[in-house]
Order: sequence, then structure tokens, then C-alpha cells
Amino acid sequence: MANSLQSQIGTTDEYLVTEGLAMIGQLNEADEIVGGLENLGSLADISFGHSFSEVSIKETQTGNGLTAASFITDKEVEVTMTFKSFSKENLELLMLGLTTSVTASTGKTGSQTIGEQGKYYRIGDLIDSSTTPIEFTGAGGTPVYVDGTDYKVDDGGYFYVVKGGAITADSEIEYTYDIPAYADIQAFQSNVLNKFLAFDAVNKLNGQHVQVEVAKLAINPSDAIPFLSPDAEATATLTGKALVSIAYPEIAPYRVKKK
Repeated sequence: MANSLQSQIGTTDEYLVTEGLAMIGQLNEADEIVGGLENLGSLADISFGHSFSEVSIKETQTGNGLTAASFITDKEVEVTMTFKSFSKENLELLMLGLTTSVTASTGKTGSQTIGEQGKYYRIGDLIDSSTTPIEFTGAGGTPVYVDGTDYKVDDGGYFYVVKGGAITADSEIEYTYDIPAYADIQAFQSNVLNKFLAFDAVNKLNGQHVQVEVAKLAINPSDAIPFLSPDAEATATLTGKALVSIAYPEIAPYRVKKK
């Protein structure tokens, strides 16, 4: 049986130890949600930081300049999310980018002049060498170069000219290849910052429901995206400011519903 002090302290059931679904949606010019909300995938954390500006009024009665009153004038809420999922939709947010879907195609061709052996050369498209090997020839179709001896191709968009192979400096080569369907994400192409954000979660300690909504979130691109990291679970951080919404003024600038 808890004593009177313990009953006043309470229990850990009220702590916001949560796991849940973070969702984001597009807004139109009237701040209304367009379509449905999209799952952001696995997040390492989501947090809300508060800052404000304060004005103080000094008294003159005592002559000591003591503070007589204080008022908050400006309030800001910064939302921070740490991503573990690097889907194309999340990369769009992190890069402030736009995505173009590229359909699969076969029989694409290219040509270029080789500068020297032992270097990588760009094809430009994303390629899948495991399903359809790329064929390299000299200009006009001859000679036919040998994969692994004269050149090497990995999945990606580049090929390597083997030192000592038949493709020498100043060789003009032609190649034919297939591309898989892929997403082409261009960074800093989007000027649309505002999104609707929702976090629908459950307190793992007691099963109680927690719902957080930001009606209008002005998103900043990530400072860095770890495309190469020794950490098997690399993360990227995104920040944004919670704004007042025209469409949902009752959520200003964010609200929490807790059972």
C-alpha cells in the first residue's frame, strides 16, 4: 500500500513513453489537407521545442528598477524528427526535393570516348547489371569488348575500364543497356514547405492513447543525409516550425490529446 507521499508523487503511467505512427500530408493554399496522410516510416524520435520572447516592465516607485510585470510577446514551436527510413518520400522531405518516376525501358544506347584505363565512367541512368548485362563495342559495333576483361559494370550508373584490357585511351565505345524503374529525386527543387503532421501513438507502459497534431508545419531541409555511414542504422534529422493554420485554427500551433 502506497504511503501518502507516494500517492502524491504518482506513478510512471503518466510518462510519455510511446510508440506510434507519424504521418504527414500535403496542404493547399487554404491550409486544407489534400488527399490522405502518408506514413513517415521508422522515426528514432520526434520532439517539440518551445521558445518565446519576453518583455519586462520596470517599476519606478522604489528607485531600484525592479521588475514589476513580465509579458510573453512571441512564441515559437520547433518540431524535430529523426528519420531511420530513407524512402523516396522521406528523401523528398530531407532534401526539399521533387521526385520524377522513371519507367523501366530496354535497349537504351550511349557512347563516349575513353580518357584512360583504370577509371570509372558515367552512364547516367540507374542500371541493373545482374538482370541484363551491358554490351560494349567499339564505334560501329566492332570490336566486341569482354565483360570482366575489358570493362566491369556494377549495379548503379557507372562502368570501370580495366587496366590492360582492349579499351585503351581515346577509344570510342558504344553500349546498349536496360534500366529498371526508379525514382529520380532532385534536391532543392521544391518551394512548398508547409505540411500537416500527425503523431498517433500508444503509451507502452499503460496502453493509453496519445495523439499529437500540427496543422501547419513549415519544414526546413535536413542539414545532412548520411549516404555513407559506419552505423548500420544511420539517421537524418529534419526540423520545422509549427505555424497557425487558416483551415484548422483550433490547432494553434499544435495540440496533444491524451486519454
